[in-house]
Amino acid sequence: MRKLKIVSLVMAVSMLAASVFGGLAVAAADGKSIYYEESKAWGPNALNTIQNAEMFDYFSAFQQERSSVQIYAVATKAVYVDETYDDNGNITDSHQMTKNEVSKFQKELSRGWVYVGSKYPPKKTKLTCYLVVYQESTDNSYIVLTNATWDSLGLYIPGESTPADRGYMAITWGGNDEAFTASSTYIAGKYQNNSTMSFYLTKSNIYGGYCWDFKETSGGLLNSPMGYADAHATLVKKYSAYENKLANVVFTYIHTWTSFTPTINFSMAGGISFSGSGKWWPLEMDVGGLLY
Repeated sequence: MRKLKIVSLVMAVSMLAASVFGGLAVAAADGKSIYYEESKAWGPNALNTIQNAEMFDYFSAFQQERSSVQIYAVATKAVYVDETYDDNGNITDSHQMTKNEVSKFQKELSRGWVYVGSKYPPKKTKLTCYLVVYQESTDNSYIVLTNATWDSLGLYIPGESTPADRGYMAITWGGNDEAFTASSTYIAGKYQNNSTMSFYLTKSNIYGGYCWDFKETSGGLLNSPMGYADAHATLVKKYSAYENKLANVVFTYIHTWTSFTPTINFSMAGGISFSGSGKWWPLEMDVGGLLY
């Protein structure tokens, strides 16, 4: 079982060796757009694009336990999140931070971030998502592992957060329902107080994808935010003969902060559509080139 970590904000990034066909790309150079840290790599050394040592070990161990699988591709994407609350603990705003906002917060942390104000101080967090695709050499299937990890940054007061809001995680794939059949799926996670998360299958199609929803905070007296969640899917070619076509696999995380029942649909090309009257934002990544 992986340990949960409360990390400090680190802005420095490094480029990877040329043997890995990818590296850490930082978006939002203009300072006003959403600031992302993201990477994508293919081939046997693709795991080297993962800079978090604990997550690197987690995905490496999966490969070591299965001698017949090899790394096909790895994608990572992270965003910094700023949330504010009213005096009753209700979220009034949640947004993905811009480069300017992240830089400002980095300076605040270096000075020792202190907030004086309402009972519920603003909360800065970081959401990091991983999408790792392995290829099974025995039957040419693909095993998709995903992870979403929330890290608290700066000040966080346990027990003083909003009533449990809902999050959504989805693994979907393209191919117009003709590429792959999901032979197995799995999802599990922990809150930052190490209690176990519960998941509910919101939508499923063995030829197109799976979407789960869950509480992002544990609720109760010792209310705790989400630590991490892992979701897996094994994709087997729908037909025995190759059609020599390519499909992509997509990992989507959606954060909501108002109560509503969304409408969710899977795209034939991979990905989901998510709509409703509530407030939410997504984080999404994909890996292409899966042969079927």
